[in-house]
Amino acid sequence: MANNDITFVRPEVRAALPVWKKIRDVCKGADAVKADGNAYLPYLDPSDKSSRNKKRNEAYIERAVFYAVTGNTKIGLMGLAFRKDPTLTAPEKLTYVQNNADGAGTSIYQQAQQVLENVLGGGP
Repeated sequence: MANNDITFVRPEVRAALPVWKKIRDVCKGADAVKADGNAYLPYLDPSDKSSRNKKRNEAYIERAVFYAVTGNTKIGLMGLAFRKDPTLTAPEKLTYVQNNADGAGTSIYQQAQQVLENVLGGGP
């Protein structure tokens, strides 16, 4: 009997999700890293719950410098992979994928770029 439960997530995938989120965030840059607040930047004084300390922590996050090295590396690797236009060698019946790989008008070249971007950006 087939299992039609689409909510099932493999344990390996569940374990990798936080890592993939971190990779996506650092690829997006400083705004994404700072938007997650204390997920990446530790709270300055966790024992002090005063409003003064909260404002101090917010200012700390806003002043933080994050270099977009990961995102720039991803862009560079994509450029390196596609520096030459790829060629498609396919049987006559499959030449339609050159201009419409997904049925929505996305070329095989665009599809390949999207797949590489997802792979470099941390998974699904």
